[in-house]
Amino acid sequence: GERALHAGRYDEAARAYDDAAAKALRVKDRDEARFLQARSYGKAGRWEDERAAYQRLAAESPTGPRGPRAAFELANLEIDHGDVEKGYAMLVAAAIRFPQNGVARPTIRRVVAHIVEQRGEAAARAWLADHAAAFRGTDEDQTIGYEIALSLEREGKKQEAHDALLESARTHPYPKGSLTDDA
Repeated sequence: GERALHAGRYDEAARAYDDAAAKALRVKDRDEARFLQARSYGKAGRWEDERAAYQRLAAESPTGPRGPRAAFELANLEIDHGDVEKGYAMLVAAAIRFPQNGVARPTIRRVVAHIVEQRGEAAARAWLADHAAAFRGTDEDQTIGYEIALSLEREGKKQEAHDALLESARTHPYPKGSLTDDA
């Protein structure tokens, strides 16, 4: 599968990964093969097959090693090749369901950027405030506060942004916060 994928033979790669998934003895191996099968279909521009492969992965292994990532990828597919707003709602649902996944933080930032573009900074801060409880106690708790501060800064509200950043630093002190490089 890997050889075919790198050679640009995406349909052949997808078939090889499907075969590998069927023969896998470990969940980890099966999930990785399903994930690569979906990616192969995506590279071939076969969006419906890509969607079906991710859906199969999400159904077979919702909390397995690649199940959460499949949920995020399904949302991205919906944004790029379907209903944009439904896709963003799927992204939010995936971030709430899998806040410890490495894709959750960039997802929150992407959602915020989309809201800013569509409705402005105040709407983005309202969305962040509305979703703060859903992320409380997770790594993304700090991301919510940090994004609120950045929104205030983008709007030119420097003192409010400064206060929000200090509050975030107090709530999540170094080195325990999830944004330790930015603490």
